[in-house]
Amino acid sequence: MSKTQEFLAKLSSIVLVSTAVLVPLLIVPVTANFVFESKYYMFLLGTLVLGTIFAIQSYKRGAIEFVLSPFTWPLVLFGAAALASSFFANVYPVESLLGLGGIYIMSIFFILFGGTVLEQNSTKLILPSLAIAGSTLTILTIAQLLGFGPAHLIQMILGVEIDTSVAFNAAGSPFFALQLIGLTLLGLIAYAVRTKYISKITAITAPILIIGLILHVWAILPGRPAEITLPNWTASWSVALDTIRTPREALIGVGPEAYVNVYSRFKPAWVNTTEVWAVPFAQGASFPLTVLTTMGFLGLITWAVLAWAAFRMMKYTSTPETKALSYMLAATFIIQLLLPVNVILLFVQALCIMGILVGERHRCSILMLQALAMQISRKNNNFDEQPDAKNVSLPVSISAGVLLIGLLFVGYLGGRTFMASAASLEAAKAMEREDAETVYTQQQRAITLNPYLDVFRRDYASTNILIAIALSDRAELTQQEQETVAALLQQAIREARAATVLDPLDSQNWIVLAQIYQNMIGAVEEADQWTVQAYVEAINTNPTDPSLRIALGGIFLNAENYQQAYSLFEQAANLKPDMANAYYNMAFALIQLEAYLEARQAYLVVLELLDPASEEYAQIQQELEELEAQIPPEQLEAADSGEPIPQDSVTPESNPILDQNLQDPSQSVSPQEGDDVQIPTGTTQEDEPAAQEDDSNTNEGEPTTQPDDNEAE
Repeated sequence: MSKTQEFLAKLSSIVLVSTAVLVPLLIVPVTANFVFESKYYMFLLGTLVLGTIFAIQSYKRGAIEFVLSPFTWPLVLFGAAALASSFFANVYPVESLLGLGGIYIMSIFFILFGGTVLEQNSTKLILPSLAIAGSTLTILTIAQLLGFGPAHLIQMILGVEIDTSVAFNAAGSPFFALQLIGLTLLGLIAYAVRTKYISKITAITAPILIIGLILHVWAILPGRPAEITLPNWTASWSVALDTIRTPREALIGVGPEAYVNVYSRFKPAWVNTTEVWAVPFAQGASFPLTVLTTMGFLGLITWAVLAWAAFRMMKYTSTPETKALSYMLAATFIIQLLLPVNVILLFVQALCIMGILVGERHRCSILMLQALAMQISRKNNNFDEQPDAKNVSLPVSISAGVLLIGLLFVGYLGGRTFMASAASLEAAKAMEREDAETVYTQQQRAITLNPYLDVFRRDYASTNILIAIALSDRAELTQQEQETVAALLQQAIREARAATVLDPLDSQNWIVLAQIYQNMIGAVEEADQWTVQAYVEAINTNPTDPSLRIALGGIFLNAENYQQAYSLFEQAANLKPDMANAYYNMAFALIQLEAYLEARQAYLVVLELLDPASEEYAQIQQELEELEAQIPPEQLEAADSGEPIPQDSVTPESNPILDQNLQDPSQSVSPQEGDDVQIPTGTTQEDEPAAQEDDSNTNEGEPTTQPDDNEAE
């Protein structure tokens, strides 16, 4: 082996150990979602380095070689399904590639590159590395309990409030750490049983891992700080069935990172009666249900074939290391059958497959691409030998160079997205300091670096409208300030529209657009219709969310269309019968319609839903007494006795905008892209009575204070 080959072999082993230890542990608090993104980009970095080593080795060998094993084609097919779902199910695939879709694809290349460039004895490094990572997680969790853990340090670095309880964990959550620790313990036990020998690293880390197992189980128990909330199986199954009704979604799904959108769209209404009614789950109750929904039958079938290959390998592994890894690998698929996945579980799964490939490589065939020819051969123990220099050809050199350029390009794009997320975090920190200028510039920088994420556009739109409102609230505006307000409002509309184009199925994008239009009511012609239409689109993407109906009802309430407002509040109450705010707003609309007895009944329902000891209860009680004073005593007596009282029924009037678009979302009255919205300077919507919105996740549904219409999300 030449010095270059020896150096590359050592470097690949260093990359293996580094990623195995750092992916579970690393937290770099410089990005918006720093816990997940630290692991994502560390995983990406490890994959890119292994890919670079692979390209160099291919050039040195004069051939591009891959290990062929029972995992190879299932991996390639699953990766192809992930690519197809990411690129063909979404017009803009960036969000998928920066989430689960990117992790799936990274895992495939991590396995293929690592399985080729690592030496056979590298398999022995995986279990000790994971044992060190699991032990360190246990120690950090203990430190967190004692009040000087990583969360406290990160809080000092960021200068913002974060959770410093045991719920914060370097792995992402105690639940993720528990999975890593449990899998590592399983591997250590299997290895010790196989060899009938306990190594020093096992003797040191196993007791710590057992303590970590107990500690993290305690942390996720009901009532503990890290209590886990899992999706409902029945709801997840219902969402999956509704998603795959069309041939396209049945084949490739809706995109690896789009589950939260289809969950909001197809969530059964009965979920509103549970404690998790307002939780926007990003995965199904189990990984197969998630894969079926997001990647269709193509993804589900290839995942099942991969799982079958994993269980078969338990029988054929020959060394103690690969036998232990095969048990761990089988356990990862069992966990996936029962629970949602996470980046830690997927990474451990990739490590196990790669370790088995490396450890059993002497039993595998090699796919060799040379010049314009291809052959499959068994190289056995001669795999690491370098071919003669005469085998090096121009096509192989070009292929290796193209691969290297591709890896550098992916690294460049990854760096830009990392910096964009870092800019988003700087904007969030500036918002805590109420530094509007920094918020504006950093959000603008995030969009410049990564213009394809709707969340960046959405945040930037909200910042523009907030600054415009703050300027317009001044007593007198100069001509330049008036022009600035107009420009800010135009930019808010443009960015909010861009968010809806990037992800039209995300209700949050439509909500922000609706709030921007709402602030223009009274200042811009047809702004009220645009507001209604945006809320209708939000309802179409999240039809079982009662708070959206309440928000839209507030628009009709301000427009004095009380019957239409009542209809929406009634729909909200039907969607969530224990939502006190819905009944409170129904009562308000009924009072305006002079339907006092119906309003009284709505008030009584509110009182039943509230805590009698709360301030809100006393407030509603007082309003009810004032209302009863306007009702003739004989009607009150008849109502209390249950006797029918002849009176005009309250029926909602037909509203062409609302009724038509709830049936057909394509009938839009909102301004189209490129339209010039004329915004008079120095004017925004005046404060008007608005419907109360519920932002609580409790079943009590206590009324909140009335929001200012000039506030954007």
